[in-house]
Amino acid sequence: MASGEHSAIAGGVNNIANGTNSFIGSGFSNAAEGDSSVVSGGKSNTASGLASVVIGGSNNTATGDYSIAMGLNADAKKDRSLVINLNKKGNEVSSTSKGEFLVNSDSFTLQIGNKAVTINKKNIKNFKNLLKNSVDRRRHLEHINKDKQAIIEKLHKQVNKHEERIVEQQEQINELHRMLIDFVGRSTE
Repeated sequence: MASGEHSAIAGGVNNIANGTNSFIGSGFSNAAEGDSSVVSGGKSNTASGLASVVIGGSNNTATGDYSIAMGLNADAKKDRSLVINLNKKGNEVSSTSKGEFLVNSDSFTLQIGNKAVTINKKNIKNFKNLLKNSVDRRRHLEHINKDKQAIIEKLHKQVNKHEERIVEQQEQINELHRMLIDFVGRSTE
């Protein structure tokens, strides 16, 4: 039933589009309750936040404004959150902060061109340690850089002292040279 102003339901059974400008594509027992909300399909999905979207699957909710949910038992309850639950067990996964991007799956693959890296249950600990070690390594490098900076400053001070001594010695040499010229000049008179 499309009861919201300018709402529409393209197909399916027991669907309700009661938000203004809401839309349901198809499926079973879906609800597009928020203004400008969309449920594209699936079953028992609810998009109740402003401009929220449930892409598909079942038992998903997008209650946060501008939120997106998909998969199975995904709950995008915070504004501007995206929750994707691809876990085969179907345990509920919910956003906990605004703007959160949450993906629950058996593995996660990032690919750029033909280069790919997969994070899964076996290597997640290695990935976590890599991130931790990266922070520790950066702190270590910052410590080394501070030590190097202190050494450089110390060396600059030493160079400045040596330059001052050289200037003093040059002045003494110039004075001795004047005295020698005066002496030689008097002895020839």
